Amino acid sequence: MSVPTPESLFVQWQRGDAEAGKAMAQRFTDWYSAIIVSRLGEADGMDATRAVCGAFQAGIADIVEPQRLTPWAHQLAQQELKERAPSGRRDRGARAGTFTSSRDPHELLAQAQHAMPDDMKVLSEVYRKGEMPSDAHRVLHARHNVKRWLKHQHGLPFRVVPPQVDWDMTPLPFYECGKGMEGPEELAFERWLLNNKAACLDLLEFAQFALALREGIRPVEAPAVQAPAPAPQEEPAGFFAVDEALPASDPSYPPVSHPGPVTEPPAGPPVTRYLWVAAVALAVAAIVWALG
Repeated sequence: MSVPTPESLFVQWQRGDAEAGKAMAQRFTDWYSAIIVSRLGEADGMDATRAVCGAFQAGIADIVEPQRLTPWAHQLAQQELKERAPSGRRDRGARAGTFTSSRDPHELLAQAQHAMPDDMKVLSEVYRKGEMPSDAHRVLHARHNVKRWLKHQHGLPFRVVPPQVDWDMTPLPFYECGKGMEGPEELAFERWLLNNKAACLDLLEFAQFALALREGIRPVEAPAVQAPAPAPQEEPAGFFAVDEALPASDPSYPPVSHPGPVTEPPAGPPVTRYLWVAAVALAVAAIVWALG
């Protein structure tokens, strides 16, 4: 089943479909959280996501033509990123977060370096040094291996860990490291992410590790092998709602939960456009509340 575009959801919302408005708000919130947290890290990225969601909520009433929706929404994120990081991406400050299970990402990657040195060498050369490999697929394969190892060795709450590499995702590590993509390519990749829920969640899950790789892994002594952490009982408080299927992952991982209360569609005849604006504003506010 094809995924509706944000523009099609926008048109349905304009015609009085509250569920379409709610789905549109969720789509943009998922997208904002992925690209912003990937670029800034979790702490500052979550704060920036709240700010951009607020700007989206405040300005959506002024958008009339569907074709203006995505460029306008994208510009909101770009402006916030430039205010927080002149280059649009941070290369320092990786720390424990939701998807590291409150552990230092440097420590976890240092352990991965001892366990799988070839894969970690590939990632370090690209993320830290900006050395482009002759085979771009090798970078995605290394990232895939390291992410799977982190999940199964340390019980990290990753949901996007498919058993096989999805080669359509080959540009993803180059986007994460901020190297090997020119401005128009990066812009096009971000627009593509808007209609790919799994890719957005993948970026979000690996954000702290991508930042640590850009920063450079701190050397540590070879660690003793530790038992995996127990699987979490609840999905980390976050951004993604159950509305689209994700790639197959570890079946023991619990299903993702909706981030907050939702608004039921009203009964009766359609109301004015500005009441629908209010409905989407409430949906966005609930999502932003869930980020805290």
